[in-house]
Amino acid sequence: MTNKDPSGSASSGLGPMGHTEFVALMAAFSITIAVAIDIILPAFDEIKNDFGLAADSNSIALTITLYFLGIASAQLLYGPLADHFGRKPILAAGFVIYLLGAAASMMAPSLGVLLVARFVWGVGAASPRVLTNTIVRDVFEGDQMARVLSLVMSVFLIGPIVAPLIGEGLLQVSDWRVVFGASLLLGLFTLMWSLRLGETLDPAHHIPLGLSRTRDGFRAVLTTRTAVGYGLALTFVFGILLTLLASSPLIFDVVYGRSAQFALLFSLASAVSAGAAYANSRLVERVGARIVMLVSGAGFVVLGAAITLLSTIGAGRPPFWVWYALVTGIFALISIFIPTGNALAMEPMGHLAGTASAVIGTFSLLGGTVLGFLIDATLESSVTPMSFGFLIYGSLAMLSVVWAGWKTGDGFLTPERPALSR
Repeated sequence: MTNKDPSGSASSGLGPMGHTEFVALMAAFSITIAVAIDIILPAFDEIKNDFGLAADSNSIALTITLYFLGIASAQLLYGPLADHFGRKPILAAGFVIYLLGAAASMMAPSLGVLLVARFVWGVGAASPRVLTNTIVRDVFEGDQMARVLSLVMSVFLIGPIVAPLIGEGLLQVSDWRVVFGASLLLGLFTLMWSLRLGETLDPAHHIPLGLSRTRDGFRAVLTTRTAVGYGLALTFVFGILLTLLASSPLIFDVVYGRSAQFALLFSLASAVSAGAAYANSRLVERVGARIVMLVSGAGFVVLGAAITLLSTIGAGRPPFWVWYALVTGIFALISIFIPTGNALAMEPMGHLAGTASAVIGTFSLLGGTVLGFLIDATLESSVTPMSFGFLIYGSLAMLSVVWAGWKTGDGFLTPERPALSR
């Protein structure tokens, strides 16, 4: 059973873990999910060569898209199961599927098999993806939850900082299959570490399985304005993120001819994002999560407009370092926006944390995957489609934030009363 002290932290339910180890483990869940993307990005060219794809083909980006589709599609299964059986058994089951998908990807004899294996890998990754937010919501709430998720994000971003460099280093001494094998080992390590975590689901909050119960849970989430509004905002920002992850290697290579610099510069952008996430963990306590969301949403609009203008003037190829600086700024905003938005979307949903995390995560990530694919499919030798995508998605995210936080007669900053009591 999880009990909260006045500071919002848990006094029990974490097993032998203290606060620092708990935050580190939650970050490790996210790192394990992300490394399965970031470590393979430098291997795109080698995978294309191995499977006989054209040098300018972006088909290999489907390894990212299908991984995210696997995450998005399986969350609706894990959430209700975690609300019924508890967090630990569902977490372990997901990691087993993760390891099977990673092993199959490492041994894939063709692109088709690799894509199927990456989808399975994503299905496994959906479990820690759902349960990170769920477990943190079991233990914290409100601005405290936003602060902890920002700390998790700042530690998690160590993965994108070092993973491309590790991937590049492994490619110097072996092939792309060993790069995939590194993700397999990390997943196994994280699974073993997670065994130290106690069960954070209060026994009083176990929800019986059944279609009616699950339907009622979905309805509670989808009829809560805060959850829907911030969930929509997250959807548009995930569209931006997935575009960056899937298409950046192609842009560095085909548009700018700088593929050799990709790993280092991607890691540098991730380091800036980690700093922004850590600063946000302090900022949300001072000004509140809603103000942070409003300001970061406005930032997406400003940077999106700037990169679109420069791309239009530069005929789809703005000066590289200017483009890189703006994209790094967008990465930093993403690292602020996602944990804060998740905390606000989950705030009224403590009684249905697993189901709520699944619903919000599924629709935001699935929608973001589709939005990202719409841009990725148009990329050839220009950053213009990506630039317009940033502007449009950023503007829609900003409008969603305003709609989520606006209460008739009260203005923007009044928290929504939970639809159901915890």
